[in-house]
Amino acid sequence: MPAGDLLPTDMEEFGEIYAAEINGLLMGYTSAYRISGISGPGDVKIRRITDDNGLGPGSSNGYDFLSSVNYDIQGWCHSGSASTGEIAIDALWQAWNPPEGAVDVELHLWRPGFGHQYVTGRPVDMTPVREFMPGGYFTFVATFEASDPIPTQVTVLP
Repeated sequence: MPAGDLLPTDMEEFGEIYAAEINGLLMGYTSAYRISGISGPGDVKIRRITDDNGLGPGSSNGYDFLSSVNYDIQGWCHSGSASTGEIAIDALWQAWNPPEGAVDVELHLWRPGFGHQYVTGRPVDMTPVREFMPGGYFTFVATFEASDPIPTQVTVLP
């Protein structure tokens, strides 16, 4: 199955939710891993640059973008028991763990108002917080470093 195929595709039903998919693991409305927020999109810092044309008249204007942006996905999971919670953490870790000989992967996102987008880069960190593990509840923050900070739009919104 191609990357991104697990994401919702219906704007009417899923328009106001967050979802993400990485390495075949779906996080979001229809999965065990619920997303409470995504930071990173829109955090691209742009710096205006003006280059002197040296011996020629005037200057040339341009823009400089950061080389990469971190996308942080904050979420939670309630699996029902401590043992199923640990299994859920392991599945999340497996999806977030870069493969041997780490290569760039795609992080597909569904964001309200934007629909399906993706960025390319590498998973950096996944930190579970076992707050209420006897009930199988934990929160997590997963960080992805997007080498190209501008997301690629997959769906065209009406």
